Amino acid sequence: RRQATLAYRADLEAQVKEKQHLQGEQRAQTLREDQQGLIQEQLIKCRRDQILARPESNTLSHPFRRTLRSANIMNP
Repeated sequence: RRQATLAYRADLEAQVKEKQHLQGEQRAQTLREDQQGLIQEQLIKCRRDQILARPESNTLSHPFRRTLRSANIMNP
């Protein structure tokens, strides 16, 4: 009976350690994903700022409209 109790306790401790290990792995994975998300967000903001910093970014028209405008200028 004592041996069964010891085996049960050892099995239970192993299960607890495994669960703690898996929880630690899950926390680490979540942290990695959060950090990757922050990096991706920073890259997107940087790219957006680069595009908006271009002097022509807010005045640039669509190529079809440019073609139409130049045609209207030539043939008023």
